[in-house]
Amino acid sequence: MKELLISSFFSAFIGFAFPYVIKFLIFLIKRRRRDNLCASWYSYSLMKEKESLRILEGRIKISKGVFSLYKSRIYENGLLYKGTVSIENNHILMIQKTTIESRSETSCIRLDYSAYDMRHRLHGYWLSYDLDNHISCATIVLSRKKLTSEEAFMEMKICSSNYKNMLLQLTN
Repeated sequence: MKELLISSFFSAFIGFAFPYVIKFLIFLIKRRRRDNLCASWYSYSLMKEKESLRILEGRIKISKGVFSLYKSRIYENGLLYKGTVSIENNHILMIQKTTIESRSETSCIRLDYSAYDMRHRLHGYWLSYDLDNHISCATIVLSRKKLTSEEAFMEMKICSSNYKNMLLQLTN
């Protein structure tokens, strides 16, 4: 009787744990697979500061995540942002927060993953605060190679359908 209870318990445990073991093995296989998104990127975003446009350069490191598909670390304007990266409908969605509690800020970046080409660049939009602390949305370019401000601005013009409105700002 005791052996029957022990074997029943182990059978139930194995039956319960089997799907999770399979999911964990699939997770390990996916983590080992090389991915063209996991890399260090230069980011160039259009910002407004005291009524003048400025291109802000930053660094983004995208790597495989544990609790999400990817994770990101963004160094921009003296701040470090940490967040998650996911892919939905062939778009990359990055949501990150600052690590400094005194300046709590959440940023959202959406990039077009279908247009990823051999030039190793991604184009999209960011939504957060500009340098004057207004809610803003503007173009962003991610590049594997370092660009000059002029090259980044020309790239933003090329990928924007209405380049006269590459920056939108919420006014009071």
